[in-house]
Amino acid sequence: MNIAIDARTISNNKTGIGNYIKNICEKLPIIDKNNIYIYYQEKLRHSLKNIPIVSVISRVLYFLYDNLVFPFQLTLQKIDLYHNPAFMLPLVNFGYKKIITVNDLGFYTFGHDFAKGWHARHMKMMLPLSIKRADKIVAISQATKNQVIDLFQVAPDKIVVTYLGVSEKYRVIPSQIEVKEVLHKYRIEKPYILFVGTMDPRKNLVRLIKAFQNVKRQKNDLKLVIVGNKGELFSIELDKMVDSGDIILTGYIGEEELVYLYNGASIFTFPSLYEGFGLPILEAMACGTPVITSNVYSMPEVAGEAAILVNPESTDEISAAINRLLQDEPFRKSLIEKGLRRVREFTWEKTAQSTLAVYKEVMGPMGNKEERLE
Repeated sequence: MNIAIDARTISNNKTGIGNYIKNICEKLPIIDKNNIYIYYQEKLRHSLKNIPIVSVISRVLYFLYDNLVFPFQLTLQKIDLYHNPAFMLPLVNFGYKKIITVNDLGFYTFGHDFAKGWHARHMKMMLPLSIKRADKIVAISQATKNQVIDLFQVAPDKIVVTYLGVSEKYRVIPSQIEVKEVLHKYRIEKPYILFVGTMDPRKNLVRLIKAFQNVKRQKNDLKLVIVGNKGELFSIELDKMVDSGDIILTGYIGEEELVYLYNGASIFTFPSLYEGFGLPILEAMACGTPVITSNVYSMPEVAGEAAILVNPESTDEISAAINRLLQDEPFRKSLIEKGLRRVREFTWEKTAQSTLAVYKEVMGPMGNKEERLE
């Protein structure tokens, strides 16, 4: 089979979806020698997004290209199966089989508090059509699968849950000297609490900062390190809170250095209001860092019993969880051990194997490729 994977949404600063696409693109050809994999990538559109006037024009042009021209390109290259790991199918599709991955449905859950108006409207227009036309849907958690079923009345057997994995780069680093060198580069001193993720409202940073400030009354030397870019909905309120002191914003950090920040942290906090999966939970566990995360959506599913689960809307619960991990050393050690065991269940090889199984199920016996215009 000629299998096309759409990797055009990957930018240089890879977050959850970008890491997912990158890793399945790397692993699938290793475990599958019987099929030909063709990857579609594009860097120009990500650069154009940062130029205001050009961004609007390019958005329209790319919409037309993605939906009217790109499908012909797939047909000319004799693609048997097209997989878009980032939600959407073109408006026009030909006879190749089609799979989409639904990573999360935050734009339905939070609307304009999740993304800017155009992006939310675009997703709400395209996703129902893509779900209807897809031969199979991959969901990255059971929580996401349940949401797809509830929102779109999809038959459960059309959706396959395929968990994400954790890169081997995330590990316990024995040398504290190496850890200190990277921390020094970002002017970070221990002890600190770590958060990793795009700074958007759904990440719940306002409550996390308030909880941190509560804890600091008893532990004055504690700091909060926030790793990630400011999201398109970064608020003025959050900006003011960050300036209050002992809060360090590093911006985006690549995997090679991020692993050292996980290793140096006393606690990893991830009290997000919504996640389709929550990969940083597992990254922290792989680095031997105790985790506090939310008890909603996919996060309990990912963390299992290896993290403290809190109500993300309760600042007091977040504060109490931080205090417990700072004060109860036996409990802290037991949570670290549970995390190291938990993370072994999630590998990118397993993700690739599950994805390949979906491909095989969709294609069935080769030879019934009907050329049809939908």
